[in-house]
Parts: sequence; structure tokens; C-alpha cells
Amino acid sequence: MSRHIVRSWIIIVVSLLFSLICISSIGRLHIDSSTDAFIPKAHPVVATNEKIEERFGSLDSVVVSLYAPQSILKEEYLEQLTSLTKQIEALDGVKQASSLANLKHLEPSSEGVAVVPLYDGDIARIEERIASWPSFYEGTFISEDHQVLSILIQTTREYDATLLLSNLRELLLPLEGLEFSLLGLPAVTEEIERSLLSDLAMLAPIVALLIILVLYLFLRRIDAVLLSLVPLVFSSSLTLGIMAWTGITVTMATMLVPVLLLIVGSAYTVHIFSHFYQEYDGRNIEETLQNVVHTNTYPIIGAAATTAFAFLAQLSSPLGPFRTFGLLSFIGVVACAGSSLILLPALIRVVYQVKIPKPRKVSKSHSVFLVRFALKVSNKWGKLTITLFLLMIIIVLPLSYLSLQEGTNMLAFFRPSSTLVKMNNRYNQAMQGSFSLSVMITPPEGTATLSPNVLKTIEHSIETIEEEPTVGGVQSILP
Repeated sequence: MSRHIVRSWIIIVVSLLFSLICISSIGRLHIDSSTDAFIPKAHPVVATNEKIEERFGSLDSVVVSLYAPQSILKEEYLEQLTSLTKQIEALDGVKQASSLANLKHLEPSSEGVAVVPLYDGDIARIEERIASWPSFYEGTFISEDHQVLSILIQTTREYDATLLLSNLRELLLPLEGLEFSLLGLPAVTEEIERSLLSDLAMLAPIVALLIILVLYLFLRRIDAVLLSLVPLVFSSSLTLGIMAWTGITVTMATMLVPVLLLIVGSAYTVHIFSHFYQEYDGRNIEETLQNVVHTNTYPIIGAAATTAFAFLAQLSSPLGPFRTFGLLSFIGVVACAGSSLILLPALIRVVYQVKIPKPRKVSKSHSVFLVRFALKVSNKWGKLTITLFLLMIIIVLPLSYLSLQEGTNMLAFFRPSSTLVKMNNRYNQAMQGSFSLSVMITPPEGTATLSPNVLKTIEHSIETIEEEPTVGGVQSILP
């Protein structure tokens, strides 16, 4: 066995072992599908949120919505609501659960104002009390048509969202005659995390299949296609291993890196194999490989460098996940180029020493046609093409930026036909909305919080906020 074969086997075995170690560490990956992962820790909004949570508790709220075919203000439904509210309050991670079953109602009395339970078992009385204060109850705890009820759940600061949502589903499944849905930021975040995992499980095989088809279209040999995939799998597993070993969180940005490397790295393997088949004459594989690697080293390094450093430019982003995405993509592209120049020739040397491939005659009819077509376009319409591209860059692209929408609507991540979007739309049509924005007003030092001036400021602020078309309703201390 020649020293070239021995060295090739060493490269292959070491790469295989390293890939297996990387793949085996995937279970250590941590997934964070929330938008909090994109906010820098030093950003003022983080400090503001912490101040609010220190005084008022967690900002994450879960909404349990219950739907009845007709009026939900019936004894059997309200009994279920009472029992369900008590059970939810006892769950881990729940600070408070509010519904029509445990709210207190203010009503006139001989002593001024009496605080009484909103629901005391009398259906006519609860209907009367809701009608006496519709601005407070309707849209928040019950819909105007009285077919939808909601339980507003305030979570503790250190709650486990997955465990809480799982426990809530166990409580809601036995309900009789009522439909239910879980809404709010924790429910959306859980669905995004589930989608991330399913996308990783489905997207990678789909991309791999498409790459196999394209590679086979150009290489026309199944063994060449399979060998070309090895460097891609190696670089993808390397990035996953780095993420697992260093504790890098898988976010909506970094999850794209392994699939991206399959796409980008396939170009380097095509260079090696296409030149190998062009130069191989059926006799000396070793000499052919040396010529191929020597010929393609600088082109592949140059192509990889432009791609890798373009990704590395993401380090200038203020958002951590995008910086991580750029760094991992940089490492992955370098690994793709290096394995194409080292691992792939070793695989070709070992595999084709056992079974020497027959030289493939390359048909030049298609390539000659493409070259002639390209030359014809550049010679005849070259100036026009350049002019159109310049106009698009100078005029069309800047104008298109004006239509870009700012902000992050997490429901826009899903198809309109998804169950989560349908549940949110259904709830939003009947109620004030399932997402909340917390505003904390701190009066000047020495001013009482409930002084008339502060309350007037709150009232004016609420009037201004309610003018926004996306605001369903505002809750405050004023009522």
C-alpha cells in the first residue's frame, strides 16, 4: 500500500470520527425561539423590562380562551370556568389567573361602595353586573356576544413555559361543550421552537435531495455524487459540534447555517470532480489528482474567501444571533473549501484505486451552445443589459426600500392557514387581542402616584394610545 493511500485513509478515518463526535453532541444544543435572543443585554429596553418585572412581575402572559356555540353565561360553563381557574392558579409558574369566576365587582351600597364576587351562582346577576360595566369586562374577559370567555394568566419570573403550556392542555382537554385555545407570547414562542425543529428535520433532507439531483445532472455518476456530499456533511456536522461544545444557542438565525453550508459547499466539490473527469485518461489517478488539486486550489480558496469574509461582515451587526450566524458561516465555508481540497481527493484516491472509473467522454454540445448564447447576448445587448442593471441599482432598489415594514410580527412567521394564526384571528375578532404591551409611568419624586395630576396624565396617555388602529383596548387603574 502506497504512502498516498495510507495518508488518505488517515484523513478519512479522522474526518469520520470527528464527524461522529460532532453529530453525537447535537443533543446538547439549546434552542431559543424567542425574540429576546436578538436583543443585546446592554440595550435600554432590557433594563426597562427588568424594572417593570421587579415591581409588577413577569411580562409574559398566557391567554386561555373558551368558546361556546351560544351564550357562554350558563351554569354548566361557569362551573367549569370556576374549577378551571382554581386549578390554573395552583400550577407551577402561575402568579395569578383572572377570569369572570374570581373577579371582584364594585357596586353601590348603603356605605358607599361594596366589593362583591362577580359570579355568585346567579346567572341573571352576573349578566346584570357585566352590563353595568361593559367597558371593563367585555373585550377582556368576555366577548360582546357572550360566546367567548378568557382566563388571563400572569406568570412568575422564573416559569417554565413548556411545562406550563403542557399542564394547561391537560386541564383543558376534559372540558365538555367548550372549545379552547392557548394564546399569548409563550404559546407563539413554543410553536416557533417546534417549527424550528421540524424545519431542521425536513429542510436538510430536501436540500440534500436537490443537491444530489443537480450534482448528478453535472457529474452523471452516482459514486461521484455520493463522494461530493461527504465534505458537505463534514462541514455541517463541524458547525453543529461547535455550537454544542461552546453552548451557542440555536436561534431563528443560526439554524440556517448547516443547510446553508450544503448549498454553498457543493460548488467546491463540483470544481474538483469536473476537472478530475476532464483530465483523467484511465491510467494514473495519482497524477491526475495532483494536477486537479493544484489547478483548483487558488480558485476554490479565492471563491471561499469572498464568501467567508462576506459572512464575517455580520460581526458588525448589533444583534448577537446575526454575529454568531456570520462567524459560524465563516468557519463552515472555510471547512467546506478545506475538505474539498483535502478530504475529497483522499476519498477519490481510496475509492477509485479499488474500482478504477472509465474515462467519461464529455459532450460539448450543451456547453458550446451556452457559450455561444452568452457571447451573443453580451455582444449584441451588452450595453443595454449594463444600463438596465445600473438603473435598477440606482433607482429601483432605493425606491423599494420605502415599502419595507419595520417591526416584528411573530405571527407573520407562520402561514395564514396555520392553526396558531387562525386561533389568534378568531380571538382577536371577538376580544381586544392576545398580545400585550406594558407601559410603566413613574411620577416625579415627591409626587403621589394617585394624585389628580398623575391620573390626568394617565387618562390623556390612554386616549392617545387608543387612537392607534392596532390597539384593541387599554387596561389601567383609572376604571
